[in-house]
Amino acid sequence: MNLFLHIPKSAGSTLRYIIKEKYPHSFGVVNWHWTNWKDEIYLKNNYDFNKLSQNKIIYGHFNYGLHEHINEEVKYFTILRDPFKRVQSGYFHILRDSHSAFYREIKNMSFEEYLKSKLILDVDNGQVRRISGVGNEVPFGEITEIHYEKAIQNIEKHFLFVGLTENFNASLFLLSKLMNWKSPYYWTQNKGKNKKAELINPVDQQLVKDINQWDYKLYDYCRNKLDSQLSETDFDEQRFQFRNKLYNISLFPTKVLKKIKSKL
Repeated sequence: MNLFLHIPKSAGSTLRYIIKEKYPHSFGVVNWHWTNWKDEIYLKNNYDFNKLSQNKIIYGHFNYGLHEHINEEVKYFTILRDPFKRVQSGYFHILRDSHSAFYREIKNMSFEEYLKSKLILDVDNGQVRRISGVGNEVPFGEITEIHYEKAIQNIEKHFLFVGLTENFNASLFLLSKLMNWKSPYYWTQNKGKNKKAELINPVDQQLVKDINQWDYKLYDYCRNKLDSQLSETDFDEQRFQFRNKLYNISLFPTKVLKKIKSKL
C-alpha cells in the first residue's frame, strides 16, 4: 500500500485528482483541515483502519506515522514546495475562504502580522513537521536540526518518492514510473489566484526564511535528490507539456459537460 502525504499548499489537489483517476475504487482518505493538527486519539476515534487497509492507496493531510495504524507494508510519497511560496499560498487561502479556521482573526492582518501571530502552526516548518512525524507535538519556533534529520531519515527509509511543486511535471513523470501508471498526464486542480502577491516584500521573504530554516534545508535536500533521479531519465519538459496539453484538450468536452450538469 502507498500513502500520499499531502503537504498543504503544494499542488496536492492535482495529485489527489490523479489518484482518484488511477484508483477509482481503491483509495482511502485520512484528512483534516490543514490549519488544524490532530493527535493519535483523534485518528483512532474517527477512522476505521481495518477498512482503510483494504485500499491500494490512502491520501490526506496527515503526518508520517499513519502506517502504524495499518496492517500492511506501506511506502509514503509526497510533494514539497518552496517554503516561501507555500506559506504565502496558505495566507491567501485563508483570506479567500471565509469558512476557514482563523479567518476572523487573520482577515485584517498583513502578511507580516500573519507570520508573527503564530496562530497557524503550519507556518513554522510545516513540511519538516509532517515528514518527521512530530506534527503539533513541538511548539511554534522549536523545530530543530533533530527534527530535520528525522525527516531525512524517514525519506530515505520509508518514502517511495519526494517530488517538488516547482518541478511538478518531472516529479509526476518519475512517480508514474515508480507506480507503474500508464500515463502521467493530468488536469490541473485547485490553482489559487494570489492577486495580492505583489504586496509581499523582501522583508517578508526573509521573515519566512528565518521561521522556516529547516523547511528550506529539507527542500534543498530533496531538490538535489530529484535532480539526480532526473539525470538518469529521458524526461523532456517541452514534450511533456505538449502531450499534457493534448490530454487536456481531449478531456475538455467531458469537463464542460460535468460542470453544466452540476449546475442543473
